[in-house]
Amino acid sequence: MSDTTRVLLIRHGQSEGNAAGRFGGHTATPLSQRGRREAEATARALLSEKDRITFVASSDLARAMETAEPLARGLKLDIYQTSAFRERSVGRLEGLTFEDAAEQHPDEYAALLRRDFEHVMTGGESYPSIAGSRIERT
Repeated sequence: MSDTTRVLLIRHGQSEGNAAGRFGGHTATPLSQRGRREAEATARALLSEKDRITFVASSDLARAMETAEPLARGLKLDIYQTSAFRERSVGRLEGLTFEDAAEQHPDEYAALLRRDFEHVMTGGESYPSIAGSRIERT
C-alpha cells in the first residue's frame, strides 16, 4: 500500500452554455448532448483504474455533477459536492455571449482577455478573492 495520493482533475463536459458561446461562471447550465457523451467516455476510460479511485468530488453546479455522475455510478461511489470547486464567477457577464459581453461591458471583457487575475468582475470575483474563500473549514 502506497502513502501517495493521486488527484485526478477533470473539467466538466461541454455545457449548453459552452455550446452557445456563453460565459458560464456560476450559472447552472446542464451538459449538452456532446457533454454527456464526453462524461460517459471519461468514465469508461477511468474505470480501468477503478481499484485505485476511492473518492469522487465535484462542484455543486449541474454541469460538473452531470460529468462526475457516470464515473461515480460505475465505481459505486457517492459524489461529494461542494461550492468550493466552482469556477470563477464572472458576475454580470454570466449568461452573455462573448460578443454581447464585449459590446455591453468592454472593460470587463478586456480584463478577461488580458488575463488580469487581480480584476474583480462587477458582481463577480477576482481569482485571488476565491483562493481561500471557498475552502470549507471542518
